[in-house]
Amino acid sequence: TLAEDGTIIYSNSRFVEMLKIPLQKVIGSSIYDFIFPADRPAFRAILEQGRKEKGKGEVSLRTGDETLVPMSLSINPLEIEEVSAICIVAVDLTEQKQTEKQLRDLSSRLLTAHEDERRQIADDIHDSIGSQLAAINFKMASFFNQMPELSEGIFSTIKEAINETRRIQMDLHPSILDDLGIVATLSWFCKRFQTTYTHIRIEQDVGIGESEVPKSLKA
Repeated sequence: TLAEDGTIIYSNSRFVEMLKIPLQKVIGSSIYDFIFPADRPAFRAILEQGRKEKGKGEVSLRTGDETLVPMSLSINPLEIEEVSAICIVAVDLTEQKQTEKQLRDLSSRLLTAHEDERRQIADDIHDSIGSQLAAINFKMASFFNQMPELSEGIFSTIKEAINETRRIQMDLHPSILDDLGIVATLSWFCKRFQTTYTHIRIEQDVGIGESEVPKSLKA
């Protein structure tokens, strides 16, 4: 429980445990002494709201051993014997934040594994099916020169198969992504989209450099 100026006038034992500071050093201290400096402006705004109505927010508390504890705060105005005060309920978010980080890390690893698999499939298509179709096209050229009446239809089918193979490979993992990077790939996608949907106007605005994008985000 705080006075209007932020002085702590009551604290339960659990809050003291989280702060790792003796109760006698907590009571009478300013709550701002325990708020991480970077979070103080945000906390001040939450506190201002809490003087009038219920408010919520998240800040980090700095404990006695200088560690930071993420907290969810619920703030309510309070009247004690006609004296205005502020009641704060603080919930330790450490485990929740750790769980969220673990989920983000797991999601990142899954995405990386998925993209690695797509890249491998794309490479296999290029190295095996694509190469074989190109070889067939080359070897059949001289043969069908002797039978021009058959060449047009068969060469057309081979060409369609080669183009379809390239399309599948590019959809799985564009080789330009590995060769030239994400910025060039974005330009290529925009041009490809514009060619397919000519009635839609595309304006490309990329405000980052290639080196600013981590490899894990280029998938």
